[in-house]
Amino acid sequence: MTETPTREEVARAIVRAATPDELAEARAVREAYLQRNPDDDDIRAMDELLDSLAEALKPKETQTAPTNTQR
Repeated sequence: MTETPTREEVARAIVRAATPDELAEARAVREAYLQRNPDDDDIRAMDELLDSLAEALKPKETQTAPTNTQR
């Protein structure tokens, strides 16, 4: 990435992140933006959103007990 991303590009990268790799890219875009715009509190506040997305994108663990067994 050679130029600083815009706020719109940061937001777009975050909302389109559907995989852990895309989420990592969204974080990188956000950081590049914040390096040039450190006082943008709205973009800085997206930390919690990014953490929530990371949690949602984690693979689900397999269940240890069956949930719907027929007898």
